[in-house]
Amino acid sequence: LTLLFQLYVKMVIENQAALAQDEPPLRGNGATNGVTTVTVLNGEADKKEEEKDDEEDDMSMDGVEVEIKSPIVSPGLGNLGKVLTLKNIAGKWKKKAGVKKKDLNLAFSDTPVPPVDACHAMYWTKRRSVPLKNYHDEARAIKDISKFLENPVVLFKVKEDSWKDIAKTMLQNLKVLKPALNLNVNQAMSCLESTAGDHTIPERVQGLVYNKQADIISEQSFVIVLGSTPAVLDTQTSFCVLKNHANLGPELSEVKMICLILSPTKSKQTKSGIEVGRTYTTLLSDLELRRRLIASTTPAEFATIVKEGCCLVKEKHKEAYVKERELEHQEEHGEEDDTGALKKFIADIMPPGKLLWKDLQRRGKHYVSDFTDGLDSLDSIKKYLSAIVFLYFTLLLPVMAFGVLNAYNTHNKIETRRGILAQGLGGVAYALFAGQPISVVQTTIPIVLFTKLIVMFADLFAVDFLTFYTLVGLWNGFFLIVYSLTGISKLMAFCSRSTEEIVGIFTSIAFMVDSVKYVRKMVAEYALPFSVLVMSFVGTYGMSSINLETFTDPDFESSPVYEPFTYTAMKWSGCSAEGTHKRAATSEDACNGVNAASFVTTIALGFIVSVLFFVEANVASSMVNSPHNKLKKGSAYHLDMLVTALINIVLSILGLPWMHACLPHSPMHVRALADIEEKVELGYVKEIIVRVRETRVTTLVANILVFLSLLMIPVPLEYIPIPALYGVLLFIAISSLEDFQLWERVLLLFTEQTLYPPIHYIRKVPQKAVHTFTALQLLQLGVLCGLSFSGVAYLKMLFPFIIIALIPIRKFLIPKVILEEHLEALDGSH
Repeated sequence: LTLLFQLYVKMVIENQAALAQDEPPLRGNGATNGVTTVTVLNGEADKKEEEKDDEEDDMSMDGVEVEIKSPIVSPGLGNLGKVLTLKNIAGKWKKKAGVKKKDLNLAFSDTPVPPVDACHAMYWTKRRSVPLKNYHDEARAIKDISKFLENPVVLFKVKEDSWKDIAKTMLQNLKVLKPALNLNVNQAMSCLESTAGDHTIPERVQGLVYNKQADIISEQSFVIVLGSTPAVLDTQTSFCVLKNHANLGPELSEVKMICLILSPTKSKQTKSGIEVGRTYTTLLSDLELRRRLIASTTPAEFATIVKEGCCLVKEKHKEAYVKERELEHQEEHGEEDDTGALKKFIADIMPPGKLLWKDLQRRGKHYVSDFTDGLDSLDSIKKYLSAIVFLYFTLLLPVMAFGVLNAYNTHNKIETRRGILAQGLGGVAYALFAGQPISVVQTTIPIVLFTKLIVMFADLFAVDFLTFYTLVGLWNGFFLIVYSLTGISKLMAFCSRSTEEIVGIFTSIAFMVDSVKYVRKMVAEYALPFSVLVMSFVGTYGMSSINLETFTDPDFESSPVYEPFTYTAMKWSGCSAEGTHKRAATSEDACNGVNAASFVTTIALGFIVSVLFFVEANVASSMVNSPHNKLKKGSAYHLDMLVTALINIVLSILGLPWMHACLPHSPMHVRALADIEEKVELGYVKEIIVRVRETRVTTLVANILVFLSLLMIPVPLEYIPIPALYGVLLFIAISSLEDFQLWERVLLLFTEQTLYPPIHYIRKVPQKAVHTFTALQLLQLGVLCGLSFSGVAYLKMLFPFIIIALIPIRKFLIPKVILEEHLEALDGSH
């Protein structure tokens, strides 16, 4: 029957074409397929042209349908005024009502029309492959289905066979079943009609099928039609089951079921038409489910089948997820249970030094290539030079700023000159002997804070500060050696991304706080003269009309003029023997010997400092060795810990500031050595690291340059103002924030939902869960900052243990608030 109907339609069309050819063509532009365009001129036409038109009135204008369109400007023809289109309908010319020939001043254009095979217009189309939606991972899928099930809109046995008629029928049905929408059918139709013809769908989603020959075939039994229109405020979904298969255009010759998705012109990316289309395309990919839906007869039955299918798809995706996780677990840990995993962990770290030896074997074979890789490539050499310059300034200037703080806290026992010397010696040693040379070692804000605590305890026990400092440093080095030999760094496998980001952002905040403190100090120093100046100005000019008695003092009048703002160059402590800002000691340093109480205190402080080193250094190394950095030569946590211990033992004996792998310099150094490409994923530009040059050259040369900077004391380093140093700290802190997902999610709290990027956790996790997790992280960060920046010195000693406590909080407490599958998306691997 379908073939007979198609043959009948074809015969009718051919018959009409034959009748059209029998009609005499119009003069001028000519008649092509029964359509001729003429022009209504704004002025009087030429008499000869009028005579020619009058002669052919009976042939060309008798029974013409005239459509008056808006004025146009045509290239090569100029402004033609109003265009009249003459249409040949069913082989006969018909005159449109209301238009009289005598009212029209017609003239045919002598400009030749384009040939039949030339392009008269353009038709823009775009095709791309999108993945099916995972009902287990992407929370939005279930929400889309649930919204449809609240009030299902379904049409059955629709007889229309053209897309224009079908779309209008579906929109009218939607308007009737949902009157609260107040749907404007004509406005909605404008986004569903195509200028290519009634049977062409402007935007659609189709399933793709791969056959045994690896050919790609479009699924034609159903189609998802997308439309973006201001006629709706939120996404609306409607289904239509046709009575007969319809031919709706290329690759849509057997359509039986249509899903129409109307979305607002401005909506959240995860609620856009394409995302909802992915939801229903995934659901309708099941052949048996489609058969049942087509066979249904009522909206309630249709909704029940959709609900059952949704549950089946979700269960199927969940099983695939569980199976994938089990395979990953088996690859990493084998077949053992929790008890077996504990035994395996003990076996891995025993005997002492086993993991350290593995690090030496893993990195030892790459030692020579760490110096030679990239030296034969001009692009790599350019990367090395830029990374060296970056490291030099981001190491030297913070060291000078920390030197100012240490000089103030330690009564100039540890000042900037010692800081530069320590950075040069320690940085070069770490670049030569560490397992992961891309990590950057430096003194950090927490180390400066602990140095201040050591000063306080040294004064409390009346012990020489450098003696007390050396003992604490030696115990710190001893505990770090124990950590490296026993493989305790393997415990950092339980440290999630959220913990790393909390520590990283805390470091950035510490840099900011330190910079702000200096600004506040400057304001406090100049507050009094500034207030006097302002109030003098107000009293002189604002209250000049008030007569006041004056106080005169002959001695005061003969005294010299007071100059409160005499400027002197600001210099940082330790670079010059004169003209520097130094803290005057309240009392001479005591030289009492170390007693039992002070010795035990050095052990306790050494252990606390070692915990701080263990956590911060491993977090920095973990961010460097993150999978998304695509490092090839492997990690060496235990070797790095051993090298850090030995370096700090030497620095303690020499009375120099300590250091360890730090944030945010280490991740920033990785990025400086990386080749980065931009990838567009669902309209969102995502940066991907292609490769990282794993070299020792950059850190080695940069730290050698820092060491040689000692030769620039006092000139020119003494001329660098202190505000410039703190400005560098502030810049490093702010620029590092964009690398943390936590900061990205904090910005989402102040971002309109329609502007949310379609990144993975936005698609997979409900918005409420995303913001809840962000709030929990901010709470932990607030506690950490509160203890660290409090005025109570003893609370600062708890800082390393608070960081350690973040690991069990993430492991055991947060999963009680947020589902584990959502945490996997939010807090998974980098």
